[in-house]
Formats: sequence, C-alpha cells, structure tokens
Amino acid sequence: MFSSELGTWMGKDLKIRPQSWGGNGATGGKFSFAKPWSSTIGLIGKGLSVYSMNSSYNKWQAGQIDTKLFAGDMVSGLAGIFGGIYGAAWSIGWSLGTNDWNAPKPQESVMLDYMREHGMLNP
Repeated sequence: MFSSELGTWMGKDLKIRPQSWGGNGATGGKFSFAKPWSSTIGLIGKGLSVYSMNSSYNKWQAGQIDTKLFAGDMVSGLAGIFGGIYGAAWSIGWSLGTNDWNAPKPQESVMLDYMREHGMLNP
C-alpha cells in the first residue's frame, strides 16, 4: 500500500500514485491511510513467513520433505521477513510454487507411461 522503495502508494480506490501526491478524502492520505495499512500488512506477512518456516521445519523433522526443499523454504522465509518488497514477492512466489494444494504431484513422463501401457518396458 505504501512503498518508499518504489516511490508509490495505493489509495482506498486501489489506484497506485506517486509519493509526490498526498491524497484527498476519496483516496485517503498516503500517511493517514496507506502507510498504516502497509505496516499492518507487512507484519501479517512476516508472521506468515514465520508460520511457514515452522511448518516446513516440522515436515522436515517428520521426514515428509527433503533437506533441499527445507533449505529453500528457510531461505524463502528469511527473504519474506528481511527482504522488503522484493523478498516478500519472492517468498509468496516460492510458497505458491511448492505448496501441496497448488503444485501438481510429481509424475513420470508421458513417454514412460505410454511405453508401459504398450508393453515396451519390462515390468
């Protein structure tokens, strides 16, 4: 909602504006509306990163994920906590790409399936 790094802020109408404009009653102010909301959303995001890292640790301890995925989850979580807007974007993208509810299950190639079905491979 408010980014010093990008020099922008987003008002109540969800339009992105430059930092040079302060806002009005319809959009909310960059300091009275956008900055507080941005801080709140940032804290929620950091909390979600910690929760995700803890969940990944528990899965790793239970042997449900391998060490490489665990390490990637930890780096992504730290990026979400300490990496600013770019780290948050990385962390969200990583989480979307690795969660069971979003990522497809690993499958063998279509060619191997075809070859099995047609008796081209030894059972």
